[in-house]
Amino acid sequence: MNRTGACIDVGHITSAIRACWAAEGRRETAAKFLFQLGRSLGLTPNIATYTCLIGAYAQAGLCEVLAAYHEMRGLGIDPDSAFAETYLGTVLWPLPQDRQGAAVEAELVSRPPERLAAAREALADFKSVGVELTALSARIAKALRALETRGQG
Repeated sequence: MNRTGACIDVGHITSAIRACWAAEGRRETAAKFLFQLGRSLGLTPNIATYTCLIGAYAQAGLCEVLAAYHEMRGLGIDPDSAFAETYLGTVLWPLPQDRQGAAVEAELVSRPPERLAAAREALADFKSVGVELTALSARIAKALRALETRGQG
Protein backbone atom coordinates (compact mmCIF):
# COMPACT_ATOMS: atom_id res chain seq x y z
CA MET A 1 0.00 0.00 0.00
CA ASN A 2 1.26 3.53 -0.68
CA ARG A 3 0.63 6.80 1.18
CA THR A 4 -2.77 7.28 -0.46
CA GLY A 5 -3.96 3.90 0.74
CA ALA A 6 -4.12 2.38 -2.72
CA CYS A 7 -2.68 -1.10 -3.09
CA ILE A 8 0.11 -1.37 -5.63
CA ASP A 9 -0.02 -4.54 -7.70
CA VAL A 10 2.18 -6.07 -10.38
CA GLY A 11 0.09 -4.37 -13.08
CA HIS A 12 0.99 -0.93 -11.72
CA ILE A 13 4.69 -1.82 -11.65
CA THR A 14 4.51 -3.32 -15.14
CA SER A 15 2.81 -0.18 -16.50
CA ALA A 16 5.46 2.04 -14.95
CA ILE A 17 8.24 -0.11 -16.42
CA ARG A 18 6.48 0.06 -19.81
CA ALA A 19 6.56 3.86 -19.54
CA CYS A 20 10.34 3.62 -19.04
CA TRP A 21 10.59 1.49 -22.18
CA ALA A 22 8.83 4.23 -24.17
CA ALA A 23 10.96 7.03 -22.70
CA GLU A 24 13.93 8.66 -24.38
CA GLY A 25 17.53 8.15 -23.35
CA ARG A 26 18.96 5.64 -20.90
CA ARG A 27 15.85 4.12 -19.43
CA GLU A 28 17.12 0.93 -17.88
CA THR A 29 18.02 2.55 -14.55
CA ALA A 30 14.46 3.68 -13.83
CA ALA A 31 13.03 0.38 -15.08
CA LYS A 32 15.39 -1.60 -12.87
CA PHE A 33 14.48 0.57 -9.87
CA LEU A 34 10.76 0.00 -10.46
CA PHE A 35 11.28 -3.72 -10.96
CA GLN A 36 13.23 -3.96 -7.70
CA LEU A 37 10.57 -1.86 -5.95
CA GLY A 38 7.95 -4.38 -6.99
CA ARG A 39 10.08 -7.24 -5.71
CA SER A 40 10.64 -5.42 -2.39
CA LEU A 41 6.86 -5.07 -2.07
CA GLY A 42 6.54 -8.83 -2.42
CA LEU A 43 5.05 -8.66 -5.91
CA THR A 44 5.72 -11.53 -8.28
CA PRO A 45 6.61 -10.38 -11.80
CA ASN A 46 4.89 -12.05 -14.74
CA ILE A 47 5.71 -12.41 -18.42
CA ALA A 48 4.33 -8.93 -19.16
CA THR A 49 6.56 -7.45 -16.47
CA TYR A 50 9.64 -9.15 -17.89
CA THR A 51 8.72 -8.19 -21.46
CA CYS A 52 8.56 -4.53 -20.46
CA LEU A 53 11.75 -4.78 -18.40
CA ILE A 54 13.67 -6.35 -21.29
CA GLY A 55 12.28 -3.71 -23.67
CA ALA A 56 13.52 -0.98 -21.34
CA TYR A 57 16.95 -2.67 -21.29
CA ALA A 58 17.59 -1.92 -25.00
CA GLN A 59 20.68 0.13 -24.16
CA ALA A 60 21.72 -1.87 -21.11
CA GLY A 61 24.72 -4.14 -21.04
CA LEU A 62 24.31 -7.70 -22.21
CA CYS A 63 25.02 -8.99 -18.68
CA GLU A 64 21.96 -7.15 -17.32
CA VAL A 65 19.74 -8.48 -20.09
CA LEU A 66 20.96 -12.04 -19.59
CA ALA A 67 20.58 -11.78 -15.80
CA ALA A 68 16.96 -10.67 -16.15
CA TYR A 69 16.24 -13.50 -18.59
CA HIS A 70 17.84 -16.13 -16.37
CA GLU A 71 15.97 -14.79 -13.35
CA MET A 72 12.69 -15.01 -15.27
CA ARG A 73 13.39 -18.57 -16.34
CA GLY A 74 14.48 -19.44 -12.79
CA LEU A 75 11.08 -18.32 -11.56
CA GLY A 76 9.49 -20.79 -13.96
CA ILE A 77 8.13 -18.10 -16.27
CA ASP A 78 8.14 -19.26 -19.88
CA PRO A 79 8.69 -16.78 -22.70
CA ASP A 80 5.89 -16.06 -25.15
CA SER A 81 5.90 -14.58 -28.67
CA ALA A 82 5.87 -10.96 -27.50
CA PHE A 83 8.69 -11.58 -25.04
CA ALA A 84 10.74 -13.44 -27.67
CA GLU A 85 10.54 -10.58 -30.16
CA THR A 86 11.32 -8.00 -27.49
CA TYR A 87 14.23 -10.03 -26.16
CA LEU A 88 15.78 -10.55 -29.59
CA GLY A 89 15.33 -6.86 -30.39
CA THR A 90 17.05 -5.89 -27.15
CA VAL A 91 19.93 -8.35 -27.46
CA LEU A 92 20.55 -7.31 -31.07
CA TRP A 93 19.66 -3.61 -30.63
CA PRO A 94 19.34 -1.55 -32.73
CA LEU A 95 17.44 -3.46 -35.39
CA PRO A 96 17.34 -1.92 -38.87
CA GLN A 97 14.36 0.16 -39.93
CA ASP A 98 14.01 -2.12 -42.97
CA ARG A 99 13.21 -5.38 -41.24
CA GLN A 100 13.15 -7.63 -44.28
CA GLY A 101 15.39 -10.70 -44.34
CA ALA A 102 18.37 -9.32 -46.26
CA ALA A 103 18.42 -6.08 -44.27
CA VAL A 104 18.28 -7.93 -40.97
CA GLU A 105 21.08 -10.27 -42.00
CA ALA A 106 23.25 -7.39 -43.24
CA GLU A 107 22.73 -5.52 -39.98
CA LEU A 108 23.46 -8.51 -37.74
CA VAL A 109 26.93 -9.00 -39.25
CA SER A 110 28.09 -5.96 -37.27
CA ARG A 111 26.79 -7.20 -33.91
CA PRO A 112 29.30 -8.45 -31.33
CA PRO A 113 29.67 -12.26 -31.34
CA GLU A 114 28.48 -12.53 -27.73
CA ARG A 115 25.20 -10.83 -28.64
CA LEU A 116 24.70 -13.13 -31.62
CA ALA A 117 25.42 -16.12 -29.36
CA ALA A 118 22.92 -14.86 -26.76
CA ALA A 119 20.26 -14.52 -29.45
CA ARG A 120 20.94 -18.04 -30.72
CA GLU A 121 20.79 -19.49 -27.21
CA ALA A 122 17.50 -17.72 -26.57
CA LEU A 123 16.04 -18.97 -29.84
CA ALA A 124 16.92 -22.53 -28.82
CA ASP A 125 15.22 -21.96 -25.46
CA PHE A 126 12.17 -20.43 -27.13
CA LYS A 127 11.93 -23.48 -29.38
CA SER A 128 12.25 -25.87 -26.42
CA VAL A 129 9.19 -24.36 -24.72
CA GLY A 130 7.15 -24.10 -27.92
CA VAL A 131 7.17 -20.35 -28.48
CA GLU A 132 5.60 -19.47 -31.82
CA LEU A 133 7.89 -16.86 -33.34
CA THR A 134 6.53 -13.65 -34.79
CA ALA A 135 7.42 -12.81 -38.39
CA LEU A 136 10.26 -10.53 -37.22
CA SER A 137 11.63 -13.11 -34.78
CA ALA A 138 11.53 -15.74 -37.55
CA ARG A 139 13.48 -13.39 -39.87
CA ILE A 140 16.05 -12.84 -37.14
CA ALA A 141 16.35 -16.61 -36.61
CA LYS A 142 16.78 -17.16 -40.35
CA ALA A 143 19.41 -14.41 -40.57
CA LEU A 144 21.34 -15.87 -37.64
CA ARG A 145 21.32 -19.32 -39.27
CA ALA A 146 22.57 -17.83 -42.55
CA LEU A 147 25.40 -16.01 -40.78
CA GLU A 148 26.37 -19.16 -38.91
CA THR A 149 26.35 -21.21 -42.12
CA ARG A 150 28.74 -18.71 -43.71
CA GLY A 151 30.94 -18.63 -40.61
CA GLN A 152 30.07 -15.01 -39.79
CA GLY A 153 29.13 -14.17 -36.23
